[in-house]
Amino acid sequence: CDAANASGLASPTRNVFSIRFGAAGQVFVADGSADAVFVGEDRNDDRDAQDAGGARVRFSSAKARGLPRVTPNGVVAGADGAIHITNAGTSSSPT
Repeated sequence: CDAANASGLASPTRNVFSIRFGAAGQVFVADGSADAVFVGEDRNDDRDAQDAGGARVRFSSAKARGLPRVTPNGVVAGADGAIHITNAGTSSSPT
């Protein structure tokens, strides 16, 4: 996935902290610049995530509902398929 993608993400991978694969073949990317976790999926079997809906924001600090700036430092897929996101907690009040 790059800046030419049809997903609407201008530049989804500027400062990558972690990359993990999901059980269904998704790629989860924790990005420190955007404070977000992006997910990429090949939705039409053309071997990329460039098409509409192929890449999207899965988590962002804007969606964290009142938490201070959340920087996703790691992403792990649990045995149950749940995605767990770690945060460095570097603000004045660690989370």
